[in-house]
Amino acid sequence: MRPEIHLDAGERKQHPGSESRSCRNSTRYPSNVGASNVQQHFFFGRNGNNRLYYTAQSNIPVNGTGISRYDFAQATRGRKASVSHNEAFTPTPSGFWSFFALIESASKQSAKAFADNLVLAVAGALADLYSKFHEQSHLTVSASPTDEEIQTTLSATLAQLEEELSANSCGAVTPSASEPGNLVLFYDSKARQLHASSTTSGLKAVLGRRTQSSVEQSPWDTMPLISGSASTILRSSPSVSGAGDNATRMASDHSSVSLAASSVSILPGDFLVVGSTSLWSKLSDDQVVKTVARHQTQQGASLSRISQDMIPWIPSSTPSPEGFFRPITELISRPLSTANAAESLIHHALHSSKSDTREGVQATLDSRQQSQHVVGDDITALIIYFSDDSAES
Repeated sequence: MRPEIHLDAGERKQHPGSESRSCRNSTRYPSNVGASNVQQHFFFGRNGNNRLYYTAQSNIPVNGTGISRYDFAQATRGRKASVSHNEAFTPTPSGFWSFFALIESASKQSAKAFADNLVLAVAGALADLYSKFHEQSHLTVSASPTDEEIQTTLSATLAQLEEELSANSCGAVTPSASEPGNLVLFYDSKARQLHASSTTSGLKAVLGRRTQSSVEQSPWDTMPLISGSASTILRSSPSVSGAGDNATRMASDHSSVSLAASSVSILPGDFLVVGSTSLWSKLSDDQVVKTVARHQTQQGASLSRISQDMIPWIPSSTPSPEGFFRPITELISRPLSTANAAESLIHHALHSSKSDTREGVQATLDSRQQSQHVVGDDITALIIYFSDDSAES
């Protein structure tokens, strides 16, 4: 029997300080429950005179999370990629809570601090929030918080975590006011609701949804969740994010942190694409969704298993330059590299100036100017595939 989360008041009273929205009260969460089929690989290539380092990772959670698969990929120039992303799957009495965090920071200390604490802090804060409704379930009609309350909790936790880490690290951790920032996602498999909060204008999240359109129209809708622009910052435009007055007042209390939040109901077959500024500067929202949808079709509708045809690297008995570089060449050319949709999307972005992917006036832009905008920046992509109803039965 899988472990359960205890949301009663007695359990919280046994842990002094558990009311604080920090990582202390979320250590009872078993993270990454049942995660399987993880494949990670590093390799490099060249884009002009710049050496590019890639890292890619594909994961398949257990049934019941409402997520069939998620892919992560990152490309950096001149150094190995520093992967700053965290995921956790927590079983609850009614299903699963899934958490995803993407951290963009120029400082290794900042990236590590947020990677170690962000998911735990958010999980603990949400446990406190849901506990209040669980305790009052016999008095109220609804026993779960609203989207607005969840958004406010996510944003308040992000702001508080940044302040606490900055205050207690002697300057080693810098707030997102001077960093690209962080983004956290929370998905409740029972409610089929996805919630997002961000302290950055650099990361952007777009939802792809299948439509019943005619042949002349695109079979996929593009729905921005976190737009990555100043228009979604709560302090300047609360109506865009939909987080409400409470979140706006909360944001004003943390003036050093810009916050954005949003929620959406997930339908079977939806997918979410989260990417850095470098990705969206090369590809439009529609192009990103179409690229992922096309990749999904080519790989099969279910995307249920990771390719198993990767050639293992067994060092030769006689070391030689040829024996060393041969596995790297094979790793780049093997079909496994295309099984990861996030990696495929980054490749498409890097080579978009060499292919006819832009439409209208954008197709006439100078290719050299296009490539210079991306080279030198980290390109990050995270793609989450939500399950069809049949996949969870």
